[in-house]
Amino acid sequence: ELYVKKDEIDRILIETTGIADPGAIAATFLNHPAVIKDFELINVIGVIDALYIESWLSETEEAIRQIAASDILLLNKIDQISNEAKKNEITDLLSNINPLAIILCGQFGTFPINVILERHHELLPEIKLNNVSGELNNIHQKITTFSFTFNEPFVLAKLNFEINRLLFLSYHQIYRIKGIIAVENYPVKLLFQTVKTQINYIDGQLWTNEEQLISKIVVIGKNINKDNMYKFFQKCQSL
Repeated sequence: ELYVKKDEIDRILIETTGIADPGAIAATFLNHPAVIKDFELINVIGVIDALYIESWLSETEEAIRQIAASDILLLNKIDQISNEAKKNEITDLLSNINPLAIILCGQFGTFPINVILERHHELLPEIKLNNVSGELNNIHQKITTFSFTFNEPFVLAKLNFEINRLLFLSYHQIYRIKGIIAVENYPVKLLFQTVKTQINYIDGQLWTNEEQLISKIVVIGKNINKDNMYKFFQKCQSL
């Protein structure tokens, strides 16, 4: 029915239940051939209740998965918290779980719709990735976010095979992988992300003559060994 009316539609907004895993829906838009042909996934949006997010993160792993899967986090009821230090603590908590997400703080439940509807997968991931470094630890359920930098280009076939195998074997531990990489004999920056057990690639901007071919990858997951993850990606390079 939506396909028949697709020329009349500007946006399709899919609202899940509060306990749903958005990754399962996002994976359909990223990998199902019939859906990809006519529909583009622009953003995964998570709505966060600032008053209760800390307790929810302690009680359920699904809340962490939802934050990790989001491109935009709408922090609702933050205006009801008067303590500025507490506000910063909450935004830092979300950034530690998903440093690549845009965090928008609402006032009386109102958010900038123009920012929400923008396509953020082209330039913004590069800016956000460049601002993430090292290791971000979270006290909630041993969630860790790692950022890796590589100076050698990747072999795409090797990387694709190894990531698919990793997701198949460790999907319960890997919440999100996102990166901008240099690929051997490829003139543009390649943006990639994983959702559930699926991986998606998007061409980014051309590498300029002045730029070093530096790749940056962020991994969000549970009980992940940093050294093992670094070696995992390193073996996918054209060394």
